[in-house]
Amino acid sequence: MDRRFRPGSPGHILYNVLLAATVALLFPVWVPWMLLSRKRRVNFPDRLGLRGLPPPPPQDGGPVIWVHAVSVGETNACVPLLRRLRERVPDARLYLSNVTVTGRGTAEK
Repeated sequence: MDRRFRPGSPGHILYNVLLAATVALLFPVWVPWMLLSRKRRVNFPDRLGLRGLPPPPPQDGGPVIWVHAVSVGETNACVPLLRRLRERVPDARLYLSNVTVTGRGTAEK
């Protein structure tokens, strides 16, 4: 780890201060922009982390595989991977997450 950015270092503190200041400045603009756009409003709770994580892994210790795709293209590209995983690890619990609303719609189909 780079010594300049270890927790408590001046670089780390500066980074956190700049990040907090940026968020504070942009938040009043970002929230209305998100809420006024239907496309962005749909997944607004997701962007704030309000929907939570998937259910905990099964207590039987079975494998859990989480695949994350950003867009429709990546979601479509994951299909062969997920099919192969289902064949190779049939008892695995598979999760697919997306960033975009259209990606999520594609995943649900």
